[in-house]
Amino acid sequence: MEARHPIRLSQRTSSGGRAVPRTRRTVRRIAAAGFLLALAAVAVLLLLPEDAPTERPDEPEYQEGVPTSCSDCHANLSQNLSQPVFDFNASVHFTEFVTCVDCHGGDPTATGLIDAMSPDRGYIGIPDKTTLNAQCSKCHSIEGAGYRSGVHEEALRQGNVSSASCADCHGVHRILPVGDANSTIHPLQEPSTCGACHAGAMAEYGGGVHWRRVQDDLEGATCTDCHRSHDILPKEDDRSSVHVDNEAETCAACHSAAASISGWYYGVKTDRLQTYQESFHSRALKFGDDRVATCSDCHENHDVRAATDPGSSVNPANLPTTCGKCHTTNYSERIAQGLVHDREAAHSGEFRWDKDGLTPAEQSYYLGPFDLGYWVPLFFQILIPSVLLTLLLVVVLGNVRTHLEEKRKR
Repeated sequence: MEARHPIRLSQRTSSGGRAVPRTRRTVRRIAAAGFLLALAAVAVLLLLPEDAPTERPDEPEYQEGVPTSCSDCHANLSQNLSQPVFDFNASVHFTEFVTCVDCHGGDPTATGLIDAMSPDRGYIGIPDKTTLNAQCSKCHSIEGAGYRSGVHEEALRQGNVSSASCADCHGVHRILPVGDANSTIHPLQEPSTCGACHAGAMAEYGGGVHWRRVQDDLEGATCTDCHRSHDILPKEDDRSSVHVDNEAETCAACHSAAASISGWYYGVKTDRLQTYQESFHSRALKFGDDRVATCSDCHENHDVRAATDPGSSVNPANLPTTCGKCHTTNYSERIAQGLVHDREAAHSGEFRWDKDGLTPAEQSYYLGPFDLGYWVPLFFQILIPSVLLTLLLVVVLGNVRTHLEEKRKR
């Protein structure tokens, strides 16, 4: 009897007589199945509608110990209702533990929609501008007080719903600090924020030297540097930073700052306030004549340009027109030849016959070889004290004479 050989489980004889390992057969089956699954996945993806909702890649963050029912619900709603959650998570309010309830009211501890958004629990929904400003003032009391005294709040009280509120300037949910380049009140963004309402002023400002300086190093003046941030008042109000009595000091806040605009750094003299105060304009203004020129009358208010710019209102070629706005006489051109921001220290007592190297404005001070800008003030500096001393001496001598006469009579 022949001995039987055991059947090898790892092999199978094919019709050709060659054995095929079972492991290779298994690999082929798996590969075929994988290929079919890949085809099915591609078919499913191709058949999906283009506007199929996709899951948001990031989940809302949470602050420890802060109730979250508002964000828990809104994060799973449609885009317009869920986006505020993610905007708020990126805001400065989130890091300071401000919650939805602080602005919208309601109860974030409630798990039911009716209870969370119940008016009985303080829910106010989307606040109107007046209510919104009041809500912001609960935390920002100083800023709120300034805003209430300004033109924007006054316009709201008079029914102008387009007047700026806190949210119009700072944003609604994604409120960022001023130092953040994406903040609506960052120096590079502020003109656009204000320009949303004041388009004309923004267009003029965009061509001026202040905006170019902001773009260079953020040191140029922006809207709030001149008009202030919250207590913005009309120019006619004597409390306004741009009122005729206050404008020079407002401009001097930057133009007297040697660290930022001195000649060695930016080429602007820092004595502009002092030299203006020595001028006729400032002295007349001090005694109540508000018709005289202040900074913006000569330099413009938004479209401020360097004197070397052909489009500048203080370019030598344009000064007759600029001065002629007030001095509407036949002498406008001669008036414009006077030194601007004049001061006695700018003149010399040197006798000078050759004036070829002087500008027309400097030449206008000379009478022959004499610089009258130096000698006339010097004359009055000597004359006025001399007259006063003479009068004092006359009074003293008169009293002495009277005393001696009375003594002799006794």
